[in-house]
Amino acid sequence: MKIPVYIFTYNRLQYLQNAIQSVEKFYPYETIYIVDDGSDDPEMLSFIEKNKNKYEFIFPNSKIIGDRGGLYSNLNYCMNHAKKNDYDYVLMMFDDLQIVRNISSSELEQDAYYLKNNSLRAYGIVPSFFPITEKSAGIELNLCVQDNYYVAKKDCTIQTYNLADVGVVSVRNFFDLMKKFEINESLSQKKCREKNLVAPHSWLPIGSRLPFQEYKRRGRNPKAIELLNVVSKRGFYPFNDMTELTVEALANRNRYEFPYAENWLHAPGVPQDVWSFWGESFGIELLGGEDEKLLAEKLFWIENNVNDFASADKMIIALCEEYLNEKQNTFYSYN
Repeated sequence: MKIPVYIFTYNRLQYLQNAIQSVEKFYPYETIYIVDDGSDDPEMLSFIEKNKNKYEFIFPNSKIIGDRGGLYSNLNYCMNHAKKNDYDYVLMMFDDLQIVRNISSSELEQDAYYLKNNSLRAYGIVPSFFPITEKSAGIELNLCVQDNYYVAKKDCTIQTYNLADVGVVSVRNFFDLMKKFEINESLSQKKCREKNLVAPHSWLPIGSRLPFQEYKRRGRNPKAIELLNVVSKRGFYPFNDMTELTVEALANRNRYEFPYAENWLHAPGVPQDVWSFWGESFGIELLGGEDEKLLAEKLFWIENNVNDFASADKMIIALCEEYLNEKQNTFYSYN
């Protein structure tokens, strides 16, 4: 069994190439679609031009600009694309996701079988390792083991476990259950919650988003984004491929031992025991220190309360410059 793969990207050529390489090396794919959200970086544009006959490029005609909404508009575009092409199942992944082990056709058939038999409550299966920060959020209390998947319990209050925006998706189930994604993650989670949908997580994950990944935001002030990357020590830290012995150990572990990324994956150059996989305000506090916690709190407030990007970016620049001045402008990285 082989299925099409859609990779969503914007101005992150290193990440895109890493994601593509992992798919080509490990995944039983039918076609690779690269979904570009309006990249304007010269190196990315050169890559697109040189590879236009090797990969299928999609440029969604989205009118939504910025970091809230564009992705979900593009996801809808690609789900409609999959429907028009009569695909039964597709893999949706972001450019910062890396597949780290070989995936057999039988694993895809198992996912398809699960989605077919749970067509009233699941449209997609999330194939990623869990970040260890989910443990403190109560993951082990909110998920239960069902067949070869972790599924949200009926009394689960964490909406993240209802939404699948990355992973193996049943096209038919998606349109029957969701019709479309809403404009952003929060509204899409709410919709899934109201419909009592679940997003099963694979018991045997295939990969993970890269830790402390750099952010590129369309429609945002480049200086603000660069400063956010600096203060949170973000960079390009790809994983080593899993060895056969590690994959065997993963497959033979107790089913109730949740697969945390930090316990199974190795990203050279990132020594932290706890990694950040989310937005810029998440992860700074993991660096330790009261100054970092305070900065994270302020950035989190801006991210969730200031909807005007120009105003938000102005506040972000001021905060980050003040922080770096206090740290004597030490521009640091893990490398």
